[in-house]
Amino acid sequence: MSPQLPLHWPTPPHFRLEDFDAGGNDGTVAAVRALAQPGGDSPPLLLVGPECSGKTHLAIATATLARQCGRGTAYVALSRWSAFDADALAALAAHDLVIVDELEQCAGRREAEEAVFHLFNRCRDGGRALLLVARDVPAQLPLALPDLRSRLHSATLHILRPLSEEARRRLVQRHARKRGFELDEAVLDYLFRHYRRDIPALLDLVERLDRESLARKRRVTVPLVRAVLGG
Repeated sequence: MSPQLPLHWPTPPHFRLEDFDAGGNDGTVAAVRALAQPGGDSPPLLLVGPECSGKTHLAIATATLARQCGRGTAYVALSRWSAFDADALAALAAHDLVIVDELEQCAGRREAEEAVFHLFNRCRDGGRALLLVARDVPAQLPLALPDLRSRLHSATLHILRPLSEEARRRLVQRHARKRGFELDEAVLDYLFRHYRRDIPALLDLVERLDRESLARKRRVTVPLVRAVLGG
């Protein structure tokens, strides 16, 4: 029996399109938003960007928006699926929108590459919307299957620009305000000097600081941040 793929993706509250700071990626955000809408059956779209550029944020946000719009949607991150069962992956093509994240995880694994290749063909031939997400452009992926590389080259390519530090600070501050508190410049300086700079980690930390602030009945200050990180 084919393994069941995890079609219920994690939906952190901050993984929404409206929470994504475009920072020069406006065209990409517009493209995935259009893909999520009913009637968004465009040619396959390939989203590429370096680590911490927001690829998974956009992928999950697109899946969530599509589901809210009533579209049957499947999201799969290839790093979380070890079997690469071809039949299970092919079955995803029954959905209106299919999103395959972490495409680089199939590179060099012949069976996995063939499964993605056939999924691409089924989505294209069946008029299904397809969003593929990878760390590198097709020419830089160590693919063993030339036909898959050819298919990826035929997709509409969007390359994400990494957010500047100013944009990251703005995003973190906005997330704190949504939770009802302010992060002053001293706190932001401390966070960006002493903590990971990828956006999901920073936003998760903001939520943790909010909880700790309420539990300890203290404002979010540098000493509180230092205590939380030290703990």
